[in-house]
Amino acid sequence: MPLHSTLSHPLRRFACYSLLLLLGLLLAARPAAAQSCQIGFTRHGTAAPTATGCYRLTAQGAQDIQGSIWSDQTISLTNDFDFTFGINQCGPADGVVFVLHRAGPNVNTAEQGGSIGYYRGNGAFSQSVGIELDFYQNTGAPYNDPAQPHAMLALNGDPGGVLPPVILPTLNNCADHLLRIQWSAAAQTLTAQYDGRQLFSYPRNLVATIFGGNPSVWFGFVGSTGGSTSDQTICPANIQAVPAAPVIVPDGPTTLCTGGRVGLRINNLPAGTTFQWSPAAGLSAPGGASITAAPAASTTYRVIATTPNGCQSQDSVRVSVLPRPNVTVSPRQVVCAGASVTLRADAPLGLSQTWTPGTGLSTPVGREVIATPAASTLYTVTTTGPGYCLRQDTVRVLVRPAIGLRLAADPATAPGASTRLTAASAAPGVTFSWSPAAGLSASTGPEVTATPAQPTTYTVTATGPGGCAEQASVLAQPFLLPNVITPNHDGLNDSFRALVSQQPTRLQVFSRWGRLVYEQDNYADGWGPDAAPGVYFYRLSTAAGQSWKGWVEVLR
Repeated sequence: MPLHSTLSHPLRRFACYSLLLLLGLLLAARPAAAQSCQIGFTRHGTAAPTATGCYRLTAQGAQDIQGSIWSDQTISLTNDFDFTFGINQCGPADGVVFVLHRAGPNVNTAEQGGSIGYYRGNGAFSQSVGIELDFYQNTGAPYNDPAQPHAMLALNGDPGGVLPPVILPTLNNCADHLLRIQWSAAAQTLTAQYDGRQLFSYPRNLVATIFGGNPSVWFGFVGSTGGSTSDQTICPANIQAVPAAPVIVPDGPTTLCTGGRVGLRINNLPAGTTFQWSPAAGLSAPGGASITAAPAASTTYRVIATTPNGCQSQDSVRVSVLPRPNVTVSPRQVVCAGASVTLRADAPLGLSQTWTPGTGLSTPVGREVIATPAASTLYTVTTTGPGYCLRQDTVRVLVRPAIGLRLAADPATAPGASTRLTAASAAPGVTFSWSPAAGLSASTGPEVTATPAQPTTYTVTATGPGGCAEQASVLAQPFLLPNVITPNHDGLNDSFRALVSQQPTRLQVFSRWGRLVYEQDNYADGWGPDAAPGVYFYRLSTAAGQSWKGWVEVLR
């Protein structure tokens, strides 16, 4: 008969069982570490508590059901554990499984019958290890059970097992038995005993190969019935374990700049757990599973987590605070179009500086750069280096608009006439000054007249309200058509020099009888020194259609 039934024989009463269980614990269990504590259990499915502190997962007469119990918090496989459970199985089918699992109480254990609540087909038991106590033979795949009651080690919900089954003839004999499960973190070995008999020893790095690198797992029992039924009772009396430590998960980098903040949260402890954070400086609250840290200086924050059953564990995180470097940057600069300016960003030695955008810069790196922007530009200098937080500063280079100076000259068209010089700009407030002053009607203003005694290049300077200036030059020359030349090599009036247009001029010279004696495109000077004395007819013309003609006498 099962241990949860009412029996008259004193050796079969649960009080006697509890005494035997306690004795087994005292003899077999290693002393708990100082930080270990009592682990409680939560129920799922058809699991129900008994009056003796046990849990009945399934009951006789109830077909196609499943029940489970799970630890009320995770444990860490970085620590050893040594668990002993009382177990009583009574009936023809099906069995129970001790499970280590990443999902634990959140798993869907909806499989009944031959799966004994542990089956990979629905994906619920990926990342798990199971120790089966099975007393019903399911011969087909994936079960492949032997005919006798047996124990098997299974992985990831595969009820077929990874080690040969161990036959246990007394498994479902309605008697009380002890199941002891041990884990050695140093040896990476899982072992199981049944009433003092070793079932198996399984050396494997479970954290790396089964649990995806995460050592925090839940543990518990799942059981089921199908067409046949059984009473299956688990007694987890005085289970001591080192709970998994809280894991502080930052919501961003834990290296902050002065004035920065980062969220800290705990994500792996059961509901009802309380948290105490320290030190309080820079924290948004002293308690809670989620807080914000904004320390003024680098600080190591610690959290002590206390679960509803009084288990305590802790974790810590270092939040570093880096200062921003002291940087002195050039003030706003104003330049004329096409001009350059030097920009500086003075910072402590050993730091690097990068300027963006690179448009118009002599180089994008360094504490001093030369900027020649085509348009007004906001430059950003980023200063970085070991021991400092990144710092960004800006300097604006304002480019005054170009004046857009235009200069035109209306040349003289008759002897004694003046040349009109006109300067213009679309920019407002522009002033104009002219040089040299000789032969000009005025030295300032947008329009002047020039009556030079000889060809003269005049320069106009246009200055905007901000001081930016542009210059342009033009040649002005008197109107000259000589009628006599004296090529006697005295340097005076030795050649025919005609000043009639600023455009290229074509000269043709004819004898008095109409014979062409000289012709030159783009004529400036040169005819006459070799000409015979006499009277000649000339004709001057430009491509624009202007023309001049007359007589010139050569005297020697």
